[in-house]
Amino acid sequence: MTSYYIHWIRQRPGHALEWVGMMNAGSNSAIYGSSFQSRFTMTEDVPSSTQYLEVSSLTAGDSAVYFCARHTVTKDSGAAAQKPPLTTKQCVPYTSGFSHKLQ
Repeated sequence: MTSYYIHWIRQRPGHALEWVGMMNAGSNSAIYGSSFQSRFTMTEDVPSSTQYLEVSSLTAGDSAVYFCARHTVTKDSGAAAQKPPLTTKQCVPYTSGFSHKLQ
């Protein structure tokens, strides 16, 4: 099975990019940046290959462009493989946050 991570990054107006965290696809295991451990939650719906970023208790300081990104190098059974086959990936807003879905 191929393993890859989805990273979440944000950019507030006038600020540098900030790494929110990453989630290992298929495992529902997340790692958060130190500033994002309390109100930010990454989850995954494995059957639909959709990952979500939810922010609780929103404040004006949360206003930003949020990005999701995936590595172009994957690891499969101990061997690295560059540039997986092209699939459509998108981040779409939903009521309480954002999601990333492989289609």
